[in-house]
Amino acid sequence: MRLYFYPKHFRPTGWGWIKFLARECRLQLHGLMKSGTGPLHRRLLAAAAAFCCLPDVALRSGRARSRLLKRGNVASTSVHEEANALSSNPPTNGGLLTDTIEFVIGSPVFFFLLAYRVGLLSFRTVSESLALIPGKLGVIWRRTWYCRTLHACGDRLVVEWMSVFKSPTASAGDRVYVGPFCWVSRTHLGDDVMLAGRVTILSGNAQHGTARIDLPMRQQPGRMADVRIGCDVWVGDSAVIMADVADGTVVGAGSVVTGKFEGYAVIAGNAARFIKPRGSRQETAA
Repeated sequence: MRLYFYPKHFRPTGWGWIKFLARECRLQLHGLMKSGTGPLHRRLLAAAAAFCCLPDVALRSGRARSRLLKRGNVASTSVHEEANALSSNPPTNGGLLTDTIEFVIGSPVFFFLLAYRVGLLSFRTVSESLALIPGKLGVIWRRTWYCRTLHACGDRLVVEWMSVFKSPTASAGDRVYVGPFCWVSRTHLGDDVMLAGRVTILSGNAQHGTARIDLPMRQQPGRMADVRIGCDVWVGDSAVIMADVADGTVVGAGSVVTGKFEGYAVIAGNAARFIKPRGSRQETAA
């Protein structure tokens, strides 16, 4: 079981924040504590989450979360709908001890979350600060932060030292690995994506205008685009991604991807070009 938080760019200020907190605590405690759905530990965690000032608390099983990730957006549901979903599809408790330990270790991040919710700190400021923490502690703290701030986040996200998600509109699927010194912009990472060290994913290839020569390029309008990385993708060291990457693709080290390619292929070069298919039917059967 895991807590999943899906913020919808919520920025309360002043009395609006106090009113929201009072309403959220009342709904969560009444709907999840008194409904009696699920074991006591889940209800206690739900109450703790409500008091941590995190909006749109959703306790979901892996199957329910996967459906949300596939849709690409997150719809808010009422407390009673959440309770019905939990009773019909109860989560497993196999990783309860691990999740509880990680929840406790990551609890200091809640102070950053609170400062982010009230507008004292920006998403990028907290992300870059947490990127400085080395070791397993840093991995847990970054997972705690991103799982509660990204548009959607799956299980077992690993973000190594000095790697940063730039925008809260990004998303990550299950079992995503982000190596050290990576920069991830407005990107949607599918399941089982592996990014080696020093990978840069930009927001498209037209962030700056270049058409006019009488105006500095930094003053010319550009276009920011979301980049989608499919499932089961391996991106090699120091690659630069500016376009969508299809499922099953291997991107060679040092490649610069500026266009789209068919899935299950090996691409490499500057600019990246098709090298070979990733495997044949004979190799797959073997």
